[in-house]
Amino acid sequence: GALDAIIDALLAHYELEARTMWHLIRQEEDCPPLAELVARGRALHRRWVEAAFGKGPRERTDALVAATDLFIWKLLRVDLGRSSAAVKATMRRLVEGVLAEDKA
Repeated sequence: GALDAIIDALLAHYELEARTMWHLIRQEEDCPPLAELVARGRALHRRWVEAAFGKGPRERTDALVAATDLFIWKLLRVDLGRSSAAVKATMRRLVEGVLAEDKA
């Protein structure tokens, strides 16, 4: 339920905006204004993770940030050519792995 809705929302955003975001990330070292924009995007993603999954220890938040990162989407969707459904399934497994540690 809730986890599917969270991941669906993120992936819908990535399907619309990720290629542009990836283009900006590739140029951030050469253009200071873009570097600032990308840094704000990274901070926003971290705040989104904390809002979506709850604030926890830094290592947990780091793992969730990584599991839901644009780079994961790009690797799966663009580089490996996976379907949206396959990307969702893989990202869900990654997130569930992190969340399972909360119960252990």
